[in-house]
Amino acid sequence: MTNKSSQVRNYFKLDLLIARSRVSLIHLFKNRYLLFNNGQVWNDSPTCGKNYLTNVIAKTKKISLTPVQKTSVSNGNSDEWDVTTLTNLLLFIDRPKTLSTSEIQQLDQEDKLLQQLKEIRNELAHNATKSVDYVQFNQIWTDLSAILVTFGDVDTELDKLKDDSVFESPKQPINEENMKEASRLNSLGTQAHKDGKYSEAVTFFTKAIVLPGVSNHDRAIFYSNMAASRLSLHEQQETSSIEFEYIDPKDERYRALQDAKQARNLWSTWWKGHFRVGKVHAALDDHEKAINSL
Repeated sequence: MTNKSSQVRNYFKLDLLIARSRVSLIHLFKNRYLLFNNGQVWNDSPTCGKNYLTNVIAKTKKISLTPVQKTSVSNGNSDEWDVTTLTNLLLFIDRPKTLSTSEIQQLDQEDKLLQQLKEIRNELAHNATKSVDYVQFNQIWTDLSAILVTFGDVDTELDKLKDDSVFESPKQPINEENMKEASRLNSLGTQAHKDGKYSEAVTFFTKAIVLPGVSNHDRAIFYSNMAASRLSLHEQQETSSIEFEYIDPKDERYRALQDAKQARNLWSTWWKGHFRVGKVHAALDDHEKAINSL
């Protein structure tokens, strides 16, 4: 009988491969933006994002983004966009009428691959057991790899993600003095959180995460703690609310989501990173994503 742990690892290897696709999708989005806007460059600025949200997305009936996704687009920083946001932008934004036949054919081919990627991602997201047997794993891996290579990724680099070593902590240069200082700041932040001084706690955690020479695992803990403090700060303030179309990027829940995702990215096999992301999604009323993370 196949080891259950191996099947779970198969799931998370595919999850890592999906996450890796973001780099290719961002590059594809920027190329299309250039093509669709007469050579204008997407510069990841809030000005660029707000104009795009107002002048393009708001006028496109086919595209459906959550309030959190709209906020991330409005911020302009494509590094904040998840795979769902990127595939929606790429698949459903209207094309200009001035494209050549060859450009249209190229876009059509890319869209077929994007649709396949979206379907694979959705299938994995709704996998309740978070486990994939080897036959299914190899088939999905082959399909996903072919898509990413077509979009410019390198197959030899993708093959490295198949190895169980992806779950091991990378070797990092550690600065012992900074580790001690980060630990001290984390203790102060934890105590401030316990005392209900959430804004003060966030300040301590913020100072801890920027220190160089701190391990990814420790940094993940600081980000996770900061996300928790931001959620508590939001509850304490009780002034922010999710509008039907939009969420204020200064809303502590939105900031907490970015922190929680950083924790998860820095230590992908740590349960609390996924737990924290789920808690924030629940606070943002995005229950499907909350369930997936939890």
